[in-house]
Amino acid sequence: MTEVVPIIIVTYNNEETIDTCLTSLLRTKLEGVEMKVIIVDNSSKDSTRKKILKHEGEISEIMLLDRNHGYPGAIIRPHNSIEGKHYKYFVLLNPDTIVTENWLSELISVMEEDPKIGAAQSLLLNMDGSVDSAGGFVNLLGYPIELFKGERLTFEKRLARYVEIGYAKGAASIFRLEAYVRAGGFDERFFFYYDETDLCYRIRRLGYKVVLVPRSIVYHKGLGSKVPSKELFVLYYMERNKLLFLLKNMPYCLLPSLLWSLVGALKSGKPRYRHIRLKALLDFIRLTIGCQLKEPLYLEPKSQAKE
Repeated sequence: MTEVVPIIIVTYNNEETIDTCLTSLLRTKLEGVEMKVIIVDNSSKDSTRKKILKHEGEISEIMLLDRNHGYPGAIIRPHNSIEGKHYKYFVLLNPDTIVTENWLSELISVMEEDPKIGAAQSLLLNMDGSVDSAGGFVNLLGYPIELFKGERLTFEKRLARYVEIGYAKGAASIFRLEAYVRAGGFDERFFFYYDETDLCYRIRRLGYKVVLVPRSIVYHKGLGSKVPSKELFVLYYMERNKLLFLLKNMPYCLLPSLLWSLVGALKSGKPRYRHIRLKALLDFIRLTIGCQLKEPLYLEPKSQAKE
């Protein structure tokens, strides 16, 4: 019997990488497994949609959203149809990745061997072969600690069947659908960043394992989506969402992290950085009391704004 595995790719202004990603993905062949490739475009403003539609005959489903729903919001859209089916797993893949021949077979093999594995991540490598991400843990202030970042793993480490980690990066990960549903799925409030971290910590609380599969290799260009003032964009969502993550998963660490963020904001030398950090704190509070935020937060390019 053929196992159908949905592979979800969320795009937003990824015209530089989506072609290469799809070309490598559509070459993946695995006996007894049928890939159901689903692309969800978050209302891209560049030529991403045109490049996706070039592969229309090879892709199972293309969803073109009328606005940007954020990463978890976009993933949730196809889950309305996925959760009603008898799928065992689904895969998340970034549009700036290049998969290798055995990446998927290694992930599925590990999931089949141990039913207590709720999520598994491929080893993400930079184009020069160094480690981009091997998963990680979150420290007591809410910041991610990436394992082996920038290193070149020894042959012995790559031979490991799997290694337990705190969270799997959504750039190339497989999830057990049962664990995903039991954990409550993605929380749309995160919008960008910490969404899969939050999900993995909730999956682990249910008694499942989250693991790295070193023999599943995926190259990650790390270009991501093109957004205005990306440095400030990332700072805002990282600062805001680490607090939301702590509130949900490590509440005993929330107060120290809040104080750390407040001091960091007040000591910021540049007014724009101070403003964005304080806004992140305020918006975290607004999220916790149920306020709806205008997402995403886009900022004027530096040349158009006062420092």
